[in-house]
Amino acid sequence: MSLVRIELADDTANAKHDQRILPDTFKFLSAASNFLATAETKEQKVSAKKKFKAVKRWVALQTRKSEQRKKSADVIMKHSPDNENSYKSTSGIVLNNGDMKLLEPLQWLNDIIIEFYLELVVERSQINPLLPKVYAFNTNFFNKLRRNAASAMRWTMKVDLQSFDIILVPIHLPGHWALSIMDMRKKGMYYFYTMLGDGRDCLRELREFLVLESVAKRGEAFNTMDWTFLSVKTIPTQMNGPDCGVFLCRFAECIARDADTDFKAADMNEFRKKIVQGIKSGKLI
Repeated sequence: MSLVRIELADDTANAKHDQRILPDTFKFLSAASNFLATAETKEQKVSAKKKFKAVKRWVALQTRKSEQRKKSADVIMKHSPDNENSYKSTSGIVLNNGDMKLLEPLQWLNDIIIEFYLELVVERSQINPLLPKVYAFNTNFFNKLRRNAASAMRWTMKVDLQSFDIILVPIHLPGHWALSIMDMRKKGMYYFYTMLGDGRDCLRELREFLVLESVAKRGEAFNTMDWTFLSVKTIPTQMNGPDCGVFLCRFAECIARDADTDFKAADMNEFRKKIVQGIKSGKLI
């Protein structure tokens, strides 16, 4: 018996039908028990049980919503202001002149700039079949995952993560940006933090998400037993505070085309200019 069904749902952004993956049954309990068995300490077991119960409730809720969902003829469209200093991405992210000023030297990048740039990275992979297939999460995803793992499942409701080669996860820490990479081909999850911090907690949270997300959608846990989880140390060291977001973008750009991350902190001002060029042209140069 199939544990997943594909449902046609309305996309209120463009009024086109897309495929939405929804759970068809609760027969994923055996898979969940395997996930719970991987917890090592008593505290981890308690945490894992809580997360699984939350995911179970989420599955039930999404099933009810799918049964009640009705098609709507009303489409709400949001347009960027008619301003020569504003730039709009394919998905509708708008950068204004104030945002663009943050790309000047020694300025902190905000979440909007990072999301816009990661979208350009993803689009490059979509038009070039020689590059890895890339997916990028929103900058709010990881903090949402930490607060409520079940609620974070909504982010991939219409996305098959296992169909991608590389998954980019921007991490917003207090006063800093970091990046986590899931390489589905190499079975590796990597944490890039230019202040050389320890990313074990982050990697554990993302591993649990992969497992539970697969349980909820497919009725079977995603197998990470032979995966590598690594906080990468052999990376350029950041020399100031404001460049962390620029490093994030640079790491993502390199890794998304299987290039080495052998750049230097001194290159960041030049890369800020390249980010500006990419935003203005609507593509990576």
